[in-house]
Amino acid sequence: MSQYGNGVMEHFTNPRNVGEIKDADGVGTVGNPVCGDIMRIYIKVEDERIKEIKFKTFGCAAAIASGSVLTEMVKGKAVDEALKVTREQIIGKLGGLPRQKRHCSILAQDALKKAIDDYHARKKGLIPIRFVFESTSLKGYVKPTSLAQKILRVLPVEAKIEKWGEEIYFPINLKADLQNPQTEVEKGDIAFWPDEGGCLCLFFGATPISKEGKIVAYSDVEVVGSFTIEPMLVRMLSDGDGVRVERE
Repeated sequence: MSQYGNGVMEHFTNPRNVGEIKDADGVGTVGNPVCGDIMRIYIKVEDERIKEIKFKTFGCAAAIASGSVLTEMVKGKAVDEALKVTREQIIGKLGGLPRQKRHCSILAQDALKKAIDDYHARKKGLIPIRFVFESTSLKGYVKPTSLAQKILRVLPVEAKIEKWGEEIYFPINLKADLQNPQTEVEKGDIAFWPDEGGCLCLFFGATPISKEGKIVAYSDVEVVGSFTIEPMLVRMLSDGDGVRVERE
């Protein structure tokens, strides 16, 4: 612990705003695959200001201190102003961080950005869901459509994935008709495929029949939402890997 100054130790031993907000208006979670640190930030917004903010982290002293000081810095700020807080300001408030620990300030900054993005998405009526894999997870949103509501009712679902190019799909045991069928989709789309007992499809990129820069599904699907793309994830996953889909 001798590598840390008084500011870091104060926030590490007496962290502010620790916990979660059950009825949060926005939740953001980020992880660092190198060190294994994970941070989640919850915000409650009133009149476009952050009225309440909490954080939880699985990480080192620098991660805990960064989450603590960031929550103090943005509490009461307008949402847009909170986004302007920089990693340098976080480090400055802590009185400095060792070079090898400065990524912890980015972790806190990114978690806040994701929480605010989540807040804006929920304002639009989008419903947050999470895809949990063995080593990581993805955040997604589904639209408030009748088909999406049917999908939400069968959650949580656990299944084994199949890969088809840069698409992964898995059964969710749902029989439903498509209202807006299409075969051409976009990167980051979540779609329902009625074949094989009803499947969810996540499009990370091209399928084997994609052409001319257009992503093409195997047959008709209906796009029900979108997810945050992690480009390396589709390469890390293999046929038969497990996934759990749940509402957030």
